[in-house]
Amino acid sequence: MAWQRSPGVVYEVVDGQAVLVDPEGVELVTLNAVGTLVWEELDGEREAAELAAMLVERLEGVTLPELERDITEFLAEVDAVGLVSSGEDAGR
Repeated sequence: MAWQRSPGVVYEVVDGQAVLVDPEGVELVTLNAVGTLVWEELDGEREAAELAAMLVERLEGVTLPELERDITEFLAEVDAVGLVSSGEDAGR
C-alpha cells in the first residue's frame, strides 16, 4: 500500500525535525531526523519497502530490513492518529 500525508495536516521542518499538527489541531507530533526524511517522501506513490530502499543509502548504521521495519512501525503510529493515509484507507 502506498502512503501519503493526510489532507489538512500542517507541518513545518525546524532544525531538521518536522513538527506535525493533525487536521483537528489536537495532536502535535515532533519527528526525529529519520521520521522527517520519511515524512517528506510520503507522496502516495511508495510503500514502506520502497521508501526504505530509497532512503537506506542516505543513512548510516542501518540495514535495509531494519529500516523497512522501522518505517512500517512509524507509519502505523502516525496512521493511528490520522496523520497519514494509504490506498487501503479509501475503502474505509
